[in-house]
Amino acid sequence: MSPFERRAVTLGQLTSMVSNDSAADISEVLRREATAYPRLVDELAVAFGSASNEETSNGDTQPSVIRGGKILFQLHHTFVIGIGPSHVVKVALSLDPDHIDNTQYLATHIPELPIPHCLGVLRSGRRTYLSMSRAPGTTLESVWPELSTTQKTSVQEQLNSLFRLLRTQAADDSESDVHDHRIVITHGDLHPRNIMVNLETHESPPMQGEVIQTEMKVIRVSSIIDWEAAGWYPEFWEFVKAVSMIDTRGPLSDWIEFLPYDAIGYFPMEFSIDRLLDQWLG
Repeated sequence: MSPFERRAVTLGQLTSMVSNDSAADISEVLRREATAYPRLVDELAVAFGSASNEETSNGDTQPSVIRGGKILFQLHHTFVIGIGPSHVVKVALSLDPDHIDNTQYLATHIPELPIPHCLGVLRSGRRTYLSMSRAPGTTLESVWPELSTTQKTSVQEQLNSLFRLLRTQAADDSESDVHDHRIVITHGDLHPRNIMVNLETHESPPMQGEVIQTEMKVIRVSSIIDWEAAGWYPEFWEFVKAVSMIDTRGPLSDWIEFLPYDAIGYFPMEFSIDRLLDQWLG
């Protein structure tokens, strides 16, 4: 697939195309985006400005586009609503603007990293609506218990590649000089619920002596989502936060065995100190 056959192209991706080939002809993609973007803006304006908005218990109105969508994720007063096949809206009473800044930074500096892209923000009453591109696939959390060891190892290898990409970005030298560890871009919430995957069925040729082809499911990491906790942190922080969120008695109990250690490192001492601090500070 050529770069121009993608559904959406961000400014960061366009910049990368031109940087890699200053003679690249991007007229086709610009024409396509010039047609698609105004249509998207009009659709969102109609949906969010609909006169059929409902009044909620706290006095806020709920746009009709939300009522017609599918709830993909809910935690307390935060929702992620699917709006068609290519867009979602994150609804929250308080939305950290760092979420937007983080994804925009990554889209600009690491355009090949598969992440959702911010399309716009709207405030209505107490609520904030963040419109984003929809990550394809399903959450790794939902399929993890059914995966084979081979599939889980494949996920680990793909995550190693993606998190190595993150760490190609260098921090300000002045920050690194005052720490014992390197300062690196950190997701901060590396959990299967924030990893989107696709399961693709492939036919493998029959082995010698076999007549029937066998089907095998290949798992692909399609996106890493929820960058609200991301930032520049000491290199051990990704490991510490990822391990601290693991439920060793639930369906994700073996997730700890398949974390991308080659990329994020292994820091048991720092993890132990962090747990002690949590206990002391309550």
